[in-house]
Amino acid sequence: MTKQIYNPLLDDFTVEYDKCGPNHKTITIKAGDIMSLEDWEADHLKKHLVDKLVNDNPPANHNKEENRLKFEKLVQV
Repeated sequence: MTKQIYNPLLDDFTVEYDKCGPNHKTITIKAGDIMSLEDWEADHLKKHLVDKLVNDNPPANHNKEENRLKFEKLVQV
């Protein structure tokens, strides 16, 4: 099964899986694009993308969990 992830950033966003292992994989989602990924890949990308959004928006740090939920809804299509 697949999920779609949206990158609301102005820059491309890249995540890596299993950096030091035999299954190393890099996934880049272009700025403003929507990408279809396997469920586990989408969940991993979404977690890191939401972390970046929360950490890069200081006012969001005051209500991290509330804003995390808003960003999760934004990036999951």
